[in-house]
Amino acid sequence: MGKNMMFNEPTSTISLNKPIKTLFCLLISWTIVRCLSMENIQILLKYMKKQKYLSPMTFDEAMIVYQSIHQMKRWAWVRLACLETSLALLMYAYFEGKSVDFCVGVKLYPFESHAWVEVNGLPVQEDESTEKYKKIMMI
Repeated sequence: MGKNMMFNEPTSTISLNKPIKTLFCLLISWTIVRCLSMENIQILLKYMKKQKYLSPMTFDEAMIVYQSIHQMKRWAWVRLACLETSLALLMYAYFEGKSVDFCVGVKLYPFESHAWVEVNGLPVQEDESTEKYKKIMMI
């Protein structure tokens, strides 16, 4: 590579190299899902969002945090599905003073439920289309 070759550095204010914070967020989300009903999870998340001013997270920041969560998830000794990983991303954003939208949706025939995170109305790193789900919760 030549000396004049330049690389674009990510322009993020998120502290990205924090595997302990990522692991902590996964642990919190796993515990919340195991200990609280969806109704109480909704109450908790709404309360958290009201407690301090949160600036919006950019889509690029959310993608980087998502990748960090999924890299850490490979080492988990328990099942971490869409609900736990979406909550972990929300928690990570919250601890960084950022805001994302946490969504839960359902579809019928056959019944499925799914949780995901959106930034500016765009789902963050979804393998399947979230349009087939009817949103029943958005925080």
